[in-house]
Amino acid sequence: MTGIRYADLVDGASIRIAAGARAVRLRPFDDRDEARAALRDFHAVLDALETHTWTLITPSRLAGLPATTRIEPVVAGAIAMVDGIRDVVGAERPHPSMLDLADRDWAQAALRVRGASDLVGVHHDQWGEPRSPDATIVTDPSARDSALVRVARQLDTILATESSLGLRCIQAGVHRAEVSRWLPDLAANRAPAQHLIQSSGEQLDGGRLDAVRLIGEPPRTADPVEHAEDLLLRIRQRAWELPGDPDYSVATLRDLATVGLMVTAHTAAAHGSNLTANPPTLGEDCEHLMRAAAHWRDLRADLGVYRAPGPADPTIRADVLSLRGLLERLAPLEGRTPTDPRAAVLLRSARATVGELAAAGSQVFTQLADHGHIHIHARDLAPEQIGEDADLLSARIAGTRVSAPPARWRATVERWDRAAGSSNSELGAPVTVPSRDQAFVPVLTRVPYTGGLQR
Repeated sequence: MTGIRYADLVDGASIRIAAGARAVRLRPFDDRDEARAALRDFHAVLDALETHTWTLITPSRLAGLPATTRIEPVVAGAIAMVDGIRDVVGAERPHPSMLDLADRDWAQAALRVRGASDLVGVHHDQWGEPRSPDATIVTDPSARDSALVRVARQLDTILATESSLGLRCIQAGVHRAEVSRWLPDLAANRAPAQHLIQSSGEQLDGGRLDAVRLIGEPPRTADPVEHAEDLLLRIRQRAWELPGDPDYSVATLRDLATVGLMVTAHTAAAHGSNLTANPPTLGEDCEHLMRAAAHWRDLRADLGVYRAPGPADPTIRADVLSLRGLLERLAPLEGRTPTDPRAAVLLRSARATVGELAAAGSQVFTQLADHGHIHIHARDLAPEQIGEDADLLSARIAGTRVSAPPARWRATVERWDRAAGSSNSELGAPVTVPSRDQAFVPVLTRVPYTGGLQR
C-alpha cells in the first residue's frame, strides 16, 4: 500500500497551488512557451477542482440523501462556484492536461486533486453502492461539506491570480486575444467560493474524510508499524465484505475474534501491563482493557465449538498470523514501553477497528446461523438449550452434530455484541511504568469460560 490518505493529496495540492500563484505574482515568464504552459496548467487545476467538487457531491446524491440545494447551502455554494468552468476548460475527457506530467506547481496540483477524486470515488461503484466501510464517511454530509470548503479555498487561491497571470502572459508576448480566450474573467466563480469560505468560519481541514485511504492495495512490508496498519486495514475491508459475500466459515470468524483479542491484549501491554507474569501486572487504567480482552477470549473459545461448511479465508488467516508477530515486536506482552511512539497511535486506532470487526462478525454469524449453516455437536448443548426437542435429544444420545439451535447461537451473538461494546472505550495516553499489581488471571493462557455448556 502507498499509505496515501485523502489529506495527503489535498494538502499537497493546496501547497502547489499557492506556490504557483506566488510565482506568477513575483516572476515574469521567460518566453511565450512558458506563459502558454502556465495557461494550460491554470486550466488543468480548474478542471481538476470542478471534477473533484462533483466527485464529493455525487455519492450522497446516489445514496438517496436529500438532493435539494435549499437545505444544503454548502452544496449549493459549491455548485455555483464551479458552474460554467467546464465551458471554459473544455469538456474533452480525459482532459488534455492529464497527459502532462511536468513538475510545474499547477500541473502537479492538478494531478493531486485528480488523485483525491479517484481516492474518494473508489469507495462507491457506478451505481452509488458502497465498496468499503469508509463509504459512509464519503457520504457523510459534514465530512463532504468540510471537504467542499477546502476546495473553495483552493479555487479562490488560483482565481485570485487570473489578472496577474493574464498580465504576465501579455508581457511574455502572448497576444491579448489568446489570453482572453484562456482567461475569460472568472469573477462569477470566485464570488460564491469566497462566500462559502466566509460562511464556514476557520475550518481548514476535511474532517473525517482526511483519513480515508485507497482500498485493494498490497500492504507495505518495509516498516513494521506501516505493515501492521495495512494488515488491519485489509482485514477490516474483508470483514466489511463478509455480510454480503460470506465464506460460510466459522474459522474466519474465529480469526476476527483473534484479532480483537490480540489488539486488546497488546494495547494493555503498551499501557504498562505485563500479561506474561503470574499474576499479571496491570498498568494504570487497564482494567477495562482486561475486561475487553476477556470478552474477546471467551468469544474466540465459544466459536471453537461450532462447525461450518466453508474453509477459513486464506488471506485473513495469513494476515492474522503476520499481525501477531508484528504486534509482539511493537508492544510485547511483557509490558515494555513501545520503542516506536507510532505503535501507541496504531493500537489506539486499532481498538476502533476491532469494534467494527465485532459488528461485522456478529452480522455474518447471525446470517449463517439463521440459515442453518452453523453446526454444533449435540453434546455441547446445555440441557436448557435442548429442552424437549426430540431431534436434539436423539442427536445428543447418538453423539452427532446438529444445526445450532437459536437458544445456543443467540448466546454467541451476545458475546459478539459485548466484544463490540468493549472496544469503544476511550484510552488515555500510554503509561511508561506499571503502577500496581492486580490478581488478574492471564488473558492469553486462561482456560476459557464456556458459559455453562455441558460436555
